[in-house]
Amino acid sequence: MNFVLAQIERPCKDKVMQNDPGGGESGRSALARPEFIFVNWREILNEVPLSVPQRSAYAAGIEAYLQYCRDNGISVGVATAMDFLSDALRRGITPHLDRWKEGLRWYFIEGRKHGKPRPPGVPSVGQADTGTAPWEIRLIERLRLKHYSWRTEQTYRQWAWRLAASLGGHEMVSASGEDLKRFLSELAVRGAGQISSMQQ
Repeated sequence: MNFVLAQIERPCKDKVMQNDPGGGESGRSALARPEFIFVNWREILNEVPLSVPQRSAYAAGIEAYLQYCRDNGISVGVATAMDFLSDALRRGITPHLDRWKEGLRWYFIEGRKHGKPRPPGVPSVGQADTGTAPWEIRLIERLRLKHYSWRTEQTYRQWAWRLAASLGGHEMVSASGEDLKRFLSELAVRGAGQISSMQQ
């Protein structure tokens, strides 16, 4: 599954910190269910009566944190935000650490108010559907953070479940490029996959 997620995520060379997916020093699991996905935070932040420097610092802190989550393949949550802030303090990344902390506090408070993720066109059932398997939860989070459409999310999830079924008893997180090639070859041989679908 890491191979599949790597195809969705864009590569980044300068990560803030490489997190241990098993939980690291803090013992927190990076694969936890996201608390929420707050896709329109910039618009809401622009409506808040703040000074321009304060708004800019909030936005810079939130953007840095979300980039940190994407780069390290971890979920958005209070625990990972605390890890991010401690890493930023340790590395001396910004002189505005207090404003970044205030900005992240605002992000989590407002994110909880606005509820579950709801990109444009997502039906209410889809809004509440954040997946069942740990790999599916991560896939959904990545797709929604990248603002993919509801239909694209459904297609990715259907193909991911088909891949999971073809792996038999193996875990999706251990799926490799070879497993994906074998899966696509089986589809082509059986004639169950159309070329346009397999190229997505």
